[in-house]
Amino acid sequence: MTTLRSVPIHYLRLLGAAQDKILCGPEKISIGICSVCNIQCNYCSYHSPLSPLCRQHKPASFLNLKTIKKIVSTAALWGVKQITLSGDGEPTRHPDIAFIIHAIKEKKLSLNLCTNGTFPSELVPAIAKADKLYINLCAPDKISYRRLQAPRSPELFEQILSNINKISKISKRYKHPETKIAFIITRENYRLIAKMLGFVDKLSIHSIRFKLFRSAPGIENLALTAEDTAVFLKTMTSLIKTSRPLKHNLAEICDSLTKHATEQPDCCLTGWHDLFISPHQRVSFCCLNRNLEIGDLRKHSLRTIWESRKAQIIRLKGKYHFPQFACSACKTCLWRTENDQRISAIAHIATPTTKPTRSNLSLTKKISSAHAS
Repeated sequence: MTTLRSVPIHYLRLLGAAQDKILCGPEKISIGICSVCNIQCNYCSYHSPLSPLCRQHKPASFLNLKTIKKIVSTAALWGVKQITLSGDGEPTRHPDIAFIIHAIKEKKLSLNLCTNGTFPSELVPAIAKADKLYINLCAPDKISYRRLQAPRSPELFEQILSNINKISKISKRYKHPETKIAFIITRENYRLIAKMLGFVDKLSIHSIRFKLFRSAPGIENLALTAEDTAVFLKTMTSLIKTSRPLKHNLAEICDSLTKHATEQPDCCLTGWHDLFISPHQRVSFCCLNRNLEIGDLRKHSLRTIWESRKAQIIRLKGKYHFPQFACSACKTCLWRTENDQRISAIAHIATPTTKPTRSNLSLTKKISSAHAS
């Protein structure tokens, strides 16, 4: 006889989404451990010098160690597949970053670290313990770097290259971390992609992951226009054929622009798979859409928030009423392809409850207006 305990956890998660139930914890947890950053990327929704909202003074916020330990312990009990350190600022600016990395790896959890790569060299041994390292670098030279990412500190470009070289030597010896350059595509830099591919190919990591800029208040004009998109797609067609053996995802980006240029997803299953925790201890199913916020760790435990009525209501709204509260960033969501795969997977799961039940629909309608306000 098959029991829930004998079912693989990834299938259990999909089964829960198919049946509108919570049968296990999330697959991934992203933790924003601090809100401060030492550079000012034009496209950053938190620190861009181009946005009047970002120029407003905001007090520095660091997630405390006690809270981080509780999150990590809960994640380990849940069997979470992946922890990501990222968030509103630069994670390596947290004064206890080395201890945080150690605490996560001590629990045998897979760790992704998203960084701007400017960390001091003494942190290299700790950072190299991550399983995957994403270095946010969207410029192929110091002049472009100053214009796009660090108007006040262009000398940091050399620090990034030095850190990449040191990390790569460790990676060759210990087979981790798997390191990739993260390049955010905007109107300001998409014409630099060919040069960027050549630049990264000369680095010792030979891998770059592109992401489409997600529109944010005050910097909406950095998104690709229809004309930009046409030029981008035409240019990328030839680059994709000539950029081997460099690893990249340009084909996926082009496919996303072609298929999802104007349409919002009809359904979002993030509520069964993902959690995002801000430096202010707010918990959400999304890193941008505030409509998906489900709780506050200063008031409740992570498990209580995950299993709460509010969380379940938002899950069901995401599954059955998503277009009503999707934001503009949903069109170019980093996890759009992954979400589509989840939707396809639950459609093939044999279960008696694959359609919205009357009780679930009444539950979402009951507080729909209250949640929207």
